[in-house]
Amino acid sequence: TIIPIHHFECLRSADALRKKQEWYGRLTEQKIQEKPDDAQAYYECATAILSTSKDYEKDRELLEKAVSLDAAYLDAQLDLLYVYAKLRREKEAVLLFEKIIKKNPLAAAYFNLGVLYYDKKQYAKALLLFANALKRAPEHIQTQYLIGVIFMRQKKYAEAKVFFENVIKRNPTHRQALFCRGAIAHREKDEKKAQKYAERIRSIPKE
Repeated sequence: TIIPIHHFECLRSADALRKKQEWYGRLTEQKIQEKPDDAQAYYECATAILSTSKDYEKDRELLEKAVSLDAAYLDAQLDLLYVYAKLRREKEAVLLFEKIIKKNPLAAAYFNLGVLYYDKKQYAKALLLFANALKRAPEHIQTQYLIGVIFMRQKKYAEAKVFFENVIKRNPTHRQALFCRGAIAHREKDEKKAQKYAERIRSIPKE
C-alpha cells in the first residue's frame, strides 16, 4: 500500500537506488577492461547485472568466465548454479551442483538447484532439494516460503500454513506469505482472519 504523504519520497529513494546500481554496473564493466583476467571482476559485474536487469544470459557468460579463471570460486559457482536454474539449463545445473556439494554441501546449492525444479513444476524433486537446504539452514525464509507454495498448489493446506506462518514469524512484512496465508484463511471461511492478513499487507509501505 502506498502511504500518500510519503509516496514521492519513496519514488526518489527507488530512483536513487537504481542510479546507484547502474553506476556500480558501469564501474564493474570498467574493472573487467582493466583486469581481464580477474575472476572477481567478472563476478562483481554479474552481481550488478542481476540486481538491476536480471539478464540471466549475460550473467551466465560473466559467471562462467569467472569460474573458468578461478575454478575454486565458490560464490561464483553458487550464483552460476542459480542462473542455470533460472535459464532451466538442467544438465549444466546438475553437473555444477554435484561439483559443489562434493566439497561444500551448502544450503545455497540445494536451494538453487531446487529453484530449477520449482520453476519447472517438478515439485517432488524441488521439495527434496529444499528439505536438504532447510537441514543446513533452518531459518532460510525463501526456502520455507517456496515449500509453502508447493504444498498450497498440492492442496495440502495444513502443511502450507505451517511454512507460511514460519516465514511471517521471521519476516512480518513478507507480502507473498501474508497473501498466501490469507488465501488459506479465506478458503477455510475464516473471513476475520483473512481480513487481518489483508490489513497487514495494506499496512506495508511500498519500497
